[in-house]
Order: sequence, then structure tokens, then C-alpha cells
Amino acid sequence: MSGKPGTRATHSSKIAASDNHSGKAAEARANTSPNMQLTREDLKGMLDNMKDEILSELRCTVTTLQSTVSSHVVKIQEVEEGLNDVDGKVAVLERSYADLNA
Repeated sequence: MSGKPGTRATHSSKIAASDNHSGKAAEARANTSPNMQLTREDLKGMLDNMKDEILSELRCTVTTLQSTVSSHVVKIQEVEEGLNDVDGKVAVLERSYADLNA
């Protein structure tokens, strides 16, 4: 059998290389301390916990911002009402002044 592409020899060498890679990965895992071994499920759990914490913080922050914006809206409305009151008083004074000078 020759080493031409598509032959059994080429296919066998690819399988051998794959097995060699898998063997090296297994050996690396075996040499890693138990504390260093993280499974996909462990990582997924950690990421899910982080996501939940971030979402919780964002919800809390948004709630705080909403209450702050609401209080500012109320204050702005009070200022607008005060300005309208001042405008009304100025209009009364202008009419009184006009009547006095007539």
C-alpha cells in the first residue's frame, strides 16, 4: 500500500496520529492535579453563576436608577410649577403697572 491520498495507509496514519493526540491529552489530564481539572459542566456552572450574579447586579442598578430618575422627574415638575407661578405673578404685576400708568 502506498501513501497516496485516499489509500488505506494514509487513513491508517491519520487514525494513528489522532490516537497519539488523544493519548497525549489523556496523559496531560492524568498529570494535572485534581484541583486543576475542570469539566465542561463545572465551567458551565461557573459561567451560569457569574451570569446570574451580573444580571442580579444589573437589575438592582436599574431599579436604583429608575427610582432616581422618578425623583428627578418630580423635582423638575415642581420647578416647572414654580416657574409657572412666577410667570403668573409677573403677568399680574405687569397689568397692575399698566393700570397705574394709564
